[in-house]
Amino acid sequence: MTTNEHAERFTLLRPLLFTIVYEILGSATESDDVLQNSYLRWADVDLATVRDTRSYLARLVTRQALNALRAGARRREDYVGVWLPEPLLLDEHDASADVVLAESVSMAMLVLLETLTPDERGIRLARGVRLRLRRDRGSSGQIGRDGTPGGASRP
Repeated sequence: MTTNEHAERFTLLRPLLFTIVYEILGSATESDDVLQNSYLRWADVDLATVRDTRSYLARLVTRQALNALRAGARRREDYVGVWLPEPLLLDEHDASADVVLAESVSMAMLVLLETLTPDERGIRLARGVRLRLRRDRGSSGQIGRDGTPGGASRP
C-alpha cells in the first residue's frame, strides 16, 4: 500500500477525526498535534489488515487524545474559574467551514464532556461514533474498507 492511499483515507476522514479529538481536548491546537501524531502512526499501518478505516482511525485518535489529556493533566496547573473550550476560528471563505461547523459540537456538549473522566469521555465518544456509523451506512447496512457507505469502493 502506498503513502498516498494512507493520506487519502486520512484526509477524507479528517473532519470527523478532528471533531473527536476536539471534543476530548477542547483545544484546536492540541487537536491538530494529536492528529499529526496519529497520522504518523497510521502511515505505518498495513492497510490490508484494516477492515474498517473509519472505525480504526476513530479508535486511534481517541486513544491518542486520551493519552494527551492524561499527559496534559500531569503537566498543567489547576485552572481557576470556569473552563471554556478554545473557540474554533473559521474563515468565511473556506469551503470546508460548513463541514467543520456541521461536525462541531455545541458549547454545552464541551462543558459536559469536561465534567467526565477521560475514560467516560472515550465511552461517550465511542457511542457517538457508533451511532454516526449506523446513520451513515446507507441502504446496504455496510461500510466498505475505505470508509465509504454501502461498501462501495472509491475509484
